[in-house]
Amino acid sequence: MKHHEEFNIPIPADEGGMIGRQCPRCARKFEIEEETYLDQGYTNLRCPYCELIAELDAYFTEEQIEYVYGVTQEQGRRIMEEVIESTLGEVPEVKGDFIEFTHNFDDVDLGTVGAESPHLSIEMDTIECDECGFRYAVEEGRTGVCPVCR
Repeated sequence: MKHHEEFNIPIPADEGGMIGRQCPRCARKFEIEEETYLDQGYTNLRCPYCELIAELDAYFTEEQIEYVYGVTQEQGRRIMEEVIESTLGEVPEVKGDFIEFTHNFDDVDLGTVGAESPHLSIEMDTIECDECGFRYAVEEGRTGVCPVCR
């Protein structure tokens, strides 16, 4: 039996509307104002530290990858529970010369894993670009170039 299900896992912005990014080259972390980035239709980012320019998807953070892993495990457990319940329904019990179905799986629970927070746990300094007004954040005490200006 094959079971195929697709789902999206959105990475939520923090309470300030910022979303973490991590450079695939220098591995330094920064944040961007997600709503402005999406509204403006930018197609790539520049690392504020080493200035690598790459697609947004290249900048996932370690925290976001762990978050997606946790959410995926939870989703997989949910799917397995549904498949067990719908496929097996009741488990047969042998009684003498016949089989009796007495147990049902309506309460199957394979446990939970829980997803870690996708947000950065380091202190950041928020910057507003003098050229374009884009808000981004770099590691506390560091400086960097605007991720969207060229």
